[in-house]
Amino acid sequence: MSEQANKAIPDEFSGNTNVVSKTETVYAPWKDERPKDGQVVKINYILTLSDGTLIDSSRKRDAPFEFVLGDINVIEGLNIAVRTFGRGERSKVYIPSSYAYGSSQSHHTSETPIGYYGLSPLIPAESCLICDIELVDFEDRKPLWKKQLMYND
Repeated sequence: MSEQANKAIPDEFSGNTNVVSKTETVYAPWKDERPKDGQVVKINYILTLSDGTLIDSSRKRDAPFEFVLGDINVIEGLNIAVRTFGRGERSKVYIPSSYAYGSSQSHHTSETPIGYYGLSPLIPAESCLICDIELVDFEDRKPLWKKQLMYND
């Protein structure tokens, strides 16, 4: 990990900085209701570099981010973290570079949501991320044929 990417890790994450870790749980009303891989999850998030630089925020857009839990199109650290959340929980999560973007570079734009490989031009290589995540909701994925029936009615 580069010296720059590691120099501003907040004290609350001072344990093992090689794993995704959760701290500062703000709210956890239904902590026993956890999402499973394959379910569609809806999250609000504020993504910053470890030095506090704001990268992206679904809260700013007032538009929760939805993705299929376990999907390979989101960063691994996001999948790992959200699996531990209860419905309605809000916590800060430390995501080391090895579970975020690592040393990869991409040519996507800042319009790409948090989890998708595309924010790396805004994030220096080997950067650790801090993500304030709220698990808004989750549900089983609807089969495509049911979606098609809804649109054909």
